[in-house]
Order: sequence, then C-alpha cells, then structure tokens
Amino acid sequence: MDTLHRQWRRCAFLRHAGLSALLVLSLLPQTASAQTFLACYARGTGTVYRTGEVGAPADCVAPAHVPFSWKSFESASLPFQASVQVDAPGPEPFQIRNSGTGPVAFFSQENPASVGFAVRASTVGSGAAIGGWSGGTGFAARFDADGSATAGGFFGHGTGPALMVALDEASTSDMIASFQVGAERMAFIDRSGNLRATRFQGFNNNSTGFTALFRTENTANTSATVRIRNQGIGPALQAGLGASSTGTLIAEFFRGDTDPDRLKASIDRDGNAFFRGSVTAAEFLAAGADIAEAFEVEGEVAAYEPGDVLVISQRSDRRVERSGEAYSTRVIGVYATEPGVLLSEGSAEPGREQIPVGVIGVIPTKVSTENGAIRRGDILVTAGTAGHAMRATPVEINGVVVYPGGTILGKAIEEFPGPGVGMIRVLVNVR
Repeated sequence: MDTLHRQWRRCAFLRHAGLSALLVLSLLPQTASAQTFLACYARGTGTVYRTGEVGAPADCVAPAHVPFSWKSFESASLPFQASVQVDAPGPEPFQIRNSGTGPVAFFSQENPASVGFAVRASTVGSGAAIGGWSGGTGFAARFDADGSATAGGFFGHGTGPALMVALDEASTSDMIASFQVGAERMAFIDRSGNLRATRFQGFNNNSTGFTALFRTENTANTSATVRIRNQGIGPALQAGLGASSTGTLIAEFFRGDTDPDRLKASIDRDGNAFFRGSVTAAEFLAAGADIAEAFEVEGEVAAYEPGDVLVISQRSDRRVERSGEAYSTRVIGVYATEPGVLLSEGSAEPGREQIPVGVIGVIPTKVSTENGAIRRGDILVTAGTAGHAMRATPVEINGVVVYPGGTILGKAIEEFPGPGVGMIRVLVNVR
C-alpha cells in the first residue's frame, strides 16, 4: 500500500519531461475499508486501463502512462471528485469503451424521493456540456420515459434558446427535425424552415394573448403570410365560436395596430358580414331577399319591431321613426327581418341604436285593412295605423288612373283579407 501511495504522489506532483497531460484525482481521506486498484491512463490514446485486464500494461511506466487509483463507491466517502488537466489538445482524458452489444455506461438514481439529476454535465466554455455522436444508423442521443414522466426537458436560464436544432453546413438532409408517433411521421421542419404537419393545433389556457401568431417581418416579401390549401373535400378554412363562447364576432379583419379605424371588416356570431370598403364580386348570393341600410331611430330601438313601416324623421337628420299618417310622402322603407345586404355609413358594424331599413326587395310588412282587403298586386302606402301599410286608392285624372307620387311603399305579393292588421310579404320599392 505504501508503494502505491508513493507512485501516486510521484505522478501527482512531479512533471516528467515531455508530459503533455497530468491527471489529478482528488478523493476525500480514504477509510481503512476502502479498496484501491491500480490503473493507467494512456495519454497517446486517451484510454484508461485497469491493471490485470487483457491488453492492459503490466505496470504504469511514465511517460507512456500515468498511474491513478480507482476507489470503490460503495465504501468511499462522498463526494467523489476527479479532474484532468490537459496541456495540449488531444484525445478525451477519460474514455469508456464497449465492444459488446450492451450499454457502455449506466447511471441510476435509486432514491424515489430524490430531486437531483442522475447525470449532470456543465461547461463554462463555448463547447457543449454534453455531446453525442452516431457513426451508425442509431440515435446520437435518445431519451425514454415510462408512465407519465416527460422523456426530455430543456430549460433555459440565460439569454440563449432552451433548445437549438440545426443542420451542419455540409449536411444534405432535407429535414432539420422530425416528429413521429412510432414509425408514422406526424410533422417535420425542412431545411428551409417550413413546418409541415398532418395536423396543427394551438391551445391557450393561461394567457390573454394570441393562441397562434403568424407574422412576416421582411417588408420586401410579396408572399402571403399564411397560405391554406386543401386537397380533400372539406373546407380549406373554418372559423367558429365554441358553444360556451360569449364573443360577438367570429372573425375580424383589420389594418395596422394603432389606427383607431383599423377594423375594416367583420363577421358576427349570427353570420352577418360588415365591410367598411367596397365589395366586388362576379356573382353575389345572399340568404335574404332584400337590401337594407342601417339607420338610427327616434326613441329606443327596443320599441321597434321587424315589419314596421318607417318614415324619415322630422326631428333629426338621418333618423327614422314609425309611420303614423296615411299617404305619407316621408315613407322610406320597412324594418327588415333578415336583409340579404346591409349597407352602413361610417362604422362597418351597426351600433345598438341602429336598425336595418329595407329599401328594396321582398320584406315581411305589417299591413292594415282600414282601406279594404289587400289583394295580390295592390299598391301599398302608409296607413293611419302606426307602423302599418294599406292599399292605396287611385285618383282618376282626365281618364288616367294615378297614385299620389312619393307615397308608394311597394306592391303586395300576398293577400290579406282582414279584418284588422296582419303581416304579408311586400315587394318594397319606394317611389
């Protein structure tokens, strides 16, 4: 034992001529039960040999080899520390090689209450703390997890990324990263930075920000920020509100970030589309059968009902009110139920004090028989009953039957024999 200690002290503190590396092993004081084995570190190959193994040198002879001690971890006091000082670039000072089919090394944390790492590596240089290399067809690094554990976790505490995946400049691979379930590839990132996936989902459970944001930073880029193409039979894009959502808009389209008038178009939860600009189409199909325009009303909106016959207000500009006299020349239209097209000045979306006034098209309209039963094709005008229309009585002038100009609301396309009041469809065309 004394001879071994003398060899160790000679190696640890004396520098022989031509030595390029010095291995220093630091141990806490050995106990009497600690078992020590002689081993050699070969500087030329960077290999550690344990004495007595096949191929190992019989003795550690400097300068070809550097002697050091292995100490049994079962009986040694912790911590166990070892360091190697390398004077010049060369092979790794510590290597473990396995020519068999099993693992080269295995590290296990057996205490289930432990929160520490089974393996930990650190570096203060510019190199990686852990490096993996595969010269075959297997993985350079692989992380497996059983149960509910996570296979790999990457946490950044500095200013750099938590995870970086890159291709070497000499690589000819088409993919930077591949994501698979078993042998099936679910998504991958190609060498141009394009993400391709069989399905993409975003979840935002804790933040008030975007679930997904796509932005083009290059001001010279003329391509679309998002391009959607579907080769199947389903829709290329689908947007909707959840059953529990209280949102009023399914979609909105805006320009700029700070412009107060940035909202240019929107689609509300009832399927109504609002545009602040013009709409151009070769063919336009609408669910409704009329064209309406949003107007503010006199009084409360809640006091008005679909089908009300409306006239221009005499008290305010660009407001309407319910009709209240027969043959009114202020007649403007009917409170539309579901207009096919809704026009508006200013805001793309009507405010709470606006109603859709149908000015042309087929609109359900309140009518009265105060001037007789209404037949199909009858000319209708405002009635004395508030908010209702009645059949008009023509006037004969020089043998010509005429109706008072500026009072005509439209033509009845349904009958209403009466008595009293009711609702029929009217082809509204004010003139």
